[in-house]
Amino acid sequence: MGNNGLLVLIDDDTDDHEVLKMAVEDLDRPRQCLFFPDCESAIAHFSENNVLEPGYVLIDLKLPRMDGDQCLQELQKLRRFDSPQIIVYSSSIPDRQDTADH
Repeated sequence: MGNNGLLVLIDDDTDDHEVLKMAVEDLDRPRQCLFFPDCESAIAHFSENNVLEPGYVLIDLKLPRMDGDQCLQELQKLRRFDSPQIIVYSSSIPDRQDTADH
């Protein structure tokens, strides 16, 4: 696994950045957080030489321009994303009408 002390959040909602930052500050072990508002800026950062491989990556499913699934696919093409724990999440809940109970 990558650097367990580095956590990355890719989310266009800055409120989510603040919530994660507060949660990480309450952990027993110190963690460094990197926040990106979109996938393109995260890809640009991790394409650079001499950047640390993250241990954990959280990706919002509903990102602008490139959604979370596309973002995951692009990040996995980068060598630095060979081993981090990656979670794609969404803060929205689909309507129950979208799922049939037949």
